[in-house]
Amino acid sequence: MDHINVGRSSSNDVVLENLTVSRRHAEIISRPDGLYDVTDLESTGGTFVHLKGEWVRFEQATVRGDEPLRFGTQKLTVNDLIAAGRKMIQVTTPTLREHPELVG
Repeated sequence: MDHINVGRSSSNDVVLENLTVSRRHAEIISRPDGLYDVTDLESTGGTFVHLKGEWVRFEQATVRGDEPLRFGTQKLTVNDLIAAGRKMIQVTTPTLREHPELVG
């Protein structure tokens, strides 16, 4: 795996069915040192890494494969995305009651 696109659209390498995930949410590129560069693609719900007990939003970060990430409200690791390959990850879509900001 050199490169993974993540989002709700079926054109992504890994599709996350979650209303808080943008159609084109993030891009992940593997590095020779075993780490991964994660870039948020101007998503609405944001891309976050879990650091020192807090979720921190970022535009670009370098992470380990087992480091917790959040795409909107969907929590995964890069290792989870690699294991999924070119599959759809079935997730629980948040309800509008849980996320009233999703009401248009």
